[in-house]
Amino acid sequence: MKTILEQLYLGEYYPAEALCVEDEEYHRLQQRIGEELRYWEARLSKEEFKRFDELEGMFAAAGEFEQRESFRQGAALGISLLLEIQKLEQTRLRE
Repeated sequence: MKTILEQLYLGEYYPAEALCVEDEEYHRLQQRIGEELRYWEARLSKEEFKRFDELEGMFAAAGEFEQRESFRQGAALGISLLLEIQKLEQTRLRE
């Protein structure tokens, strides 16, 4: 079995694509968002809804930037914690 590091190197693992939210509240929220989109699509002109849809796309794009940065900061924090723990463990072993 390949390690995660090997899978990343070989281009076989994409953390963003592996994302699977299992929280029931998330799924209810997604359903409500779909209902709201259908509501506004029925009430706005085609041109207005097109602009509304573009706005939704901009929100999604901004969210992707936030997710990438959150992932980067989380990974950096995890690595920092591992290094600190390793340093503490080495100090403890020398005593």
